[in-house]
Amino acid sequence: MESDILFDNVPNKSKKVTASVIEWIEVVVFPIVGILLLNVFFLNNVAVKGDSMLPTLHDKEQMLVFRYVFTNPKPKDIVIIENIKIPGHERIVKRIIAGSGQRFKISSSGGVYVDGKLLDEPYINEPIKALQANMTNMKLDQEIVVSKGEYVVLGDNRNYSSDSRDIRIGYVKKKDIVGRAAFVLVPISDFRILH
Repeated sequence: MESDILFDNVPNKSKKVTASVIEWIEVVVFPIVGILLLNVFFLNNVAVKGDSMLPTLHDKEQMLVFRYVFTNPKPKDIVIIENIKIPGHERIVKRIIAGSGQRFKISSSGGVYVDGKLLDEPYINEPIKALQANMTNMKLDQEIVVSKGEYVVLGDNRNYSSDSRDIRIGYVKKKDIVGRAAFVLVPISDFRILH
């Protein structure tokens, strides 16, 4: 009889332990797995390195980046690019200026044209002053058509940026674009949405 009472209590203890384990999984494991999945497929945290995106982004700011999972990069997106051939830079941050099939030109006055129209660029630090002859395969006033699956990217601080004008970067392939910078997160005092 006494053994029956002990046996009856075991399932209740087992149920309590099972309920505790399930609760622990719901509270701890599911959120961790969710955060990891979000990070792998949708989000990334990236730090700005250097001044090539001034005045829009500053050195050491931390950005939240949305990966291009269901959409494609488009002009004016601020993007993170990897597979760069510049020593010390595994990723860079630039702005998309033109995409597949678009016509692109930098005029001798420093204006940037896409499909024959001068871009309105209130976000740049200053217009382009010159192209470094030994660092570029572009020429002023020469229009190019962007190849399929490629993008022209420029830094907002145009005269101090390594970007599509630089032969080490050139036109960027979609597969090398990690995602679109959406917010500045750190420092908290500079939190802002990026356009």
